[in-house]
Amino acid sequence: MAKTSEVVKLTKRVVETAQPLHMHGAVRQRLYFDSELRGFGLCVGATAKTFIVQRDVNGRTTRVKIDRYPVITVEQARREAQQLLAKMGRGISPVEEKRAAKARGVTLREALNAYEETLKAKRRSPKTIHGYRYAIETYLKDWLVRPLAEISRADVRAKHKKICAEVAKGRYADGRDRSDSHGERTANAALVAFRAVWNSAMRVHESLPPAPTIAVDWYKTVRRKAALPLSELHKWAAAVEKIKNPIRRDLLCYMFLTGLRRSNACETRWEQIDLETGIAHVPKPKSGRPFNLPLSDRLIELLAERKRENAEAFGDDCAWVFPSATAASGHIEEPREEFDSIEWMPHDLRRWYITVAESLDVSPLAIKMLVNHSVPGDITARYLQTEVERLRPVQQAITDKLLALSAPPHEKVRISPKLHDRTNRTETREPA
Repeated sequence: MAKTSEVVKLTKRVVETAQPLHMHGAVRQRLYFDSELRGFGLCVGATAKTFIVQRDVNGRTTRVKIDRYPVITVEQARREAQQLLAKMGRGISPVEEKRAAKARGVTLREALNAYEETLKAKRRSPKTIHGYRYAIETYLKDWLVRPLAEISRADVRAKHKKICAEVAKGRYADGRDRSDSHGERTANAALVAFRAVWNSAMRVHESLPPAPTIAVDWYKTVRRKAALPLSELHKWAAAVEKIKNPIRRDLLCYMFLTGLRRSNACETRWEQIDLETGIAHVPKPKSGRPFNLPLSDRLIELLAERKRENAEAFGDDCAWVFPSATAASGHIEEPREEFDSIEWMPHDLRRWYITVAESLDVSPLAIKMLVNHSVPGDITARYLQTEVERLRPVQQAITDKLLALSAPPHEKVRISPKLHDRTNRTETREPA
């Protein structure tokens, strides 16, 4: 068997005549170690000759590249090897030093770009990815060119307070003064995004210390008032019925009866809707896992009418289910409506949907499937196949209950659906 390494005195002549190893028609590397300076060597490959040093550092064999021949001479390489071997003898690894130096040079912009690729690999939604980039590029833009290792705990504490103060001094788009709580929420969000980017970089660059956000005194933001109670849902429904724009009205009803997030609902295209089979496809949910949603009878009726009206107003080639003639995107982008004496947010529709599903004793797993929530750690869920038809009776029962709750008090019915047999559903009218 051919020798893969030899011990010789490394001279100019030896280096010039050194050859790689030829085995079974393939070219392999051959190592030439110097007989005078232990650990100094030459690695000869098919196309290059590279000076190296090799020795144990803290119990691990470590090999370090010096440079190629003839870029560097034998004597120059020998002097460099002496310095490296002396350092390695003191337990200092040049490899780890290089890694540390590289980590110290990673800027916030580079870390943000790398984290974005991580989020894409995890199939996070474009909105989620944009949120991280927006927070950092808007509120931490003066840090983008700074190496992470140079951003101290004192820096992040000061930045946290500065963001809060500057945002609170601004105004909303409608001219209203911003509140201190708005500044506090924004400051928290910006530094949370920074922490996520730092932690992701730390997994790659081991020499990075823990995120300096450990020194931040997070603001205790006050959560907004709870969603409108279901007992007053009829007030919201009555206000929706009075919306003059039928497309905006139908969008809210669609969100109400599907529990979809606003972006998924607003961006719905006709190619994602199959009225014959009663299925809506959601290609870009927040979770990054596309899914199919069964449509109840009322949803199919609403969408069929919307398609007919869209064709009359926008033409047969209108791609959006909820189009807008004024939005640059071509579809409604903000479903929020102001109703007198009714405080609500678009996300409340998703909360109502889930609350009603739970009140009907729908299994937690079925609810998660309908709203595309993840089921981490649930081994059983991994063995179950999500079948749209299995969820259709559940979707119909949820729609029936939501519509019943939306009716005026004098018309309200109490529905007790049998999820697997809708014909056994009982209805009793409540007194006006």
